[in-house]
Amino acid sequence: MPSLAQSLSPHDLGHLHIVAELWGLDLEAPDAHQGLKELTAAMLQPGLLLEIVSTLPP
Repeated sequence: MPSLAQSLSPHDLGHLHIVAELWGLDLEAPDAHQGLKELTAAMLQPGLLLEIVSTLPP
């Protein structure tokens, strides 16, 4: 199974911005490479991950 970074790596900065927005994050990276690092780090924070999971339907 691919990692989160591997799953997001083929996408451009615009796509990463959309994913970030859906997660309630502000992405400030100037390019997709930096955006991938910033987004994956934020998405893997335990507090945010638990918050997102708690909003999912059963």
